[in-house]
Amino acid sequence: MGGIFVNFVGHTNTSAMNTIEKRDFIHSHLHQVDDSLIDEFFTKMLSLLNKPGVKLTDELKSALDQAIHSLDEGKGIPHKKVMSEMKKKYPNLKFV
Repeated sequence: MGGIFVNFVGHTNTSAMNTIEKRDFIHSHLHQVDDSLIDEFFTKMLSLLNKPGVKLTDELKSALDQAIHSLDEGKGIPHKKVMSEMKKKYPNLKFV
């Protein structure tokens, strides 16, 4: 995957973020990335996940199972509510 440079207002020290914070940040801002980069990222992810020897950790499997169970119980947060909260929290970012 080629280099991607994005300047997010209020996030000047992203190197101090832990893995969970980075994943949350990526998930929260994916809608701002150009479609061609999404396609590139998607292809790379599939390649990595389908690579022999790459396995999900038990911790990640457990977290995914808990998330799916939570959604099955109706405990998810609607997209509109998440977007509303993100716009309030990050008013300087452009949300599409």
